[in-house]
Amino acid sequence: MAWTTSGTISLTNGSAIVTGSGTTWASDGVTTGGDTLLIGGVLYQVLSVQSDTQLTLAANFAGTTVTGASYALIHTGLLPSALASSLSSLQSKYLTTVSQLYTWETATSGTVPLTNPATGATTNVTPLQAFMAASAQLSGAAFTGAISAPSAVIGTILSIGSSTAEGTLQLNYGPTIGWDIQAGAGGTQNLRFYDTIGNAEVMRLTTSGLGIGTSSPSAYHMLTVAGNGNGIAFGQAGNGALMEVSSNSAIGGLLWTNHYYNGADRASVAGYSPSIQPRLDNGEIQFLVTTSVAADAVIAQTQAMTLDNSGNLLVGITAVSTTPTTGFIAIPSFDSTGASGVAIGHANGAASGTHYAAFAYNGAQIGSITQSGTTGVAYNTTSDRRLKTNLGIATISRIGDIVIHDFTWKSDGTKARGVFAQEAAQVIPEAVHVGDDGEEVTDPWQVDYSKFVPDLIVEVQALRARVAQLETLH
Repeated sequence: MAWTTSGTISLTNGSAIVTGSGTTWASDGVTTGGDTLLIGGVLYQVLSVQSDTQLTLAANFAGTTVTGASYALIHTGLLPSALASSLSSLQSKYLTTVSQLYTWETATSGTVPLTNPATGATTNVTPLQAFMAASAQLSGAAFTGAISAPSAVIGTILSIGSSTAEGTLQLNYGPTIGWDIQAGAGGTQNLRFYDTIGNAEVMRLTTSGLGIGTSSPSAYHMLTVAGNGNGIAFGQAGNGALMEVSSNSAIGGLLWTNHYYNGADRASVAGYSPSIQPRLDNGEIQFLVTTSVAADAVIAQTQAMTLDNSGNLLVGITAVSTTPTTGFIAIPSFDSTGASGVAIGHANGAASGTHYAAFAYNGAQIGSITQSGTTGVAYNTTSDRRLKTNLGIATISRIGDIVIHDFTWKSDGTKARGVFAQEAAQVIPEAVHVGDDGEEVTDPWQVDYSKFVPDLIVEVQALRARVAQLETLH
């Protein structure tokens, strides 16, 4: 059903003739009676159409004479033929679809076209029988020997896409991927994923964990999740785990490297350096190392360094002590004052001269702190003759020009005796570290009193010479 509203019309009261302006009634195919004219809310039946601009009503116009009025011409006379045409088109579309569906159902190879009757879009699809033959899911052969009675251990076995039942449920769908749930002895079950082209298993989920690239998840392959010790292992198949993060109830977390799990212990991998294992243990971060061991030998570890939950850093020792017999300890609260400090230990029998600390410049040692006997330490600075150019024997002492002051420290009022660095720098400059000169002290001047010793020696030698000379006069 269609409406025509183009142009305007003029009607005279008491006349059946309708005159159009800008109308196209005949051109629109309206040439027979039976249509309906709507004007001013009143419906009039159309008797006949003479041209694009004139038609005749079945009854005279009863309204007021109008010129250039809007209207609507309802083509009710065309309804039967339009309906028949629509039904014919619909029949044609669905007869085509039924024919295509028959071909899709009966063809055995290639592809067949299927057309959507609503949109007219056509898609080529695999025939039904060809699809069934290729996948074999619905053929009798696919289930041969694959369904068995339930049992207490395995349960009902269903195999889809395979003629043998290798597990509780097996599915080979498509050309490249498959999976199955494999039942084992004692009621254990594994979920396996495999490449059906190469017939190779690529991933397995077992009660031990998730393995990628292995059928036995452990710390010996590409990836093991919870394989041993509830953790994750990364590595190369046959070459051991490059890294494993694991944990247990006693130790919070462990990080293993260069090893594999042999079923009982972690063993060394041939061709790889010894492993370093950081771990969390009761709030401490511990670093354990292994010495070189033979391939496949069980790894033994030594705790080399510890950072405990008090901030103490221990190297070569496992317990905090201010008097260690070995190792190095940095202690934030060294004594009862709460001040931080460092403790370095030598074992009983260590020789005098054994280093506690060494200082170097450009790869050469320039000073050290060493053990002195069994009750003291020595603070050493380089004085090797081979490193010096002799300018002669000193005979004049500068000590007489040094001024010694009694003073108190402004910070706490402590009394002391000594030099002022700014004054000492004018006499023995090598004994002074020059600082800043501002009102606010940010880099204080400092004095190394050991640099006064050579001048003290010269002074003493001069005094001894004078005493000896005076003794010869009496």
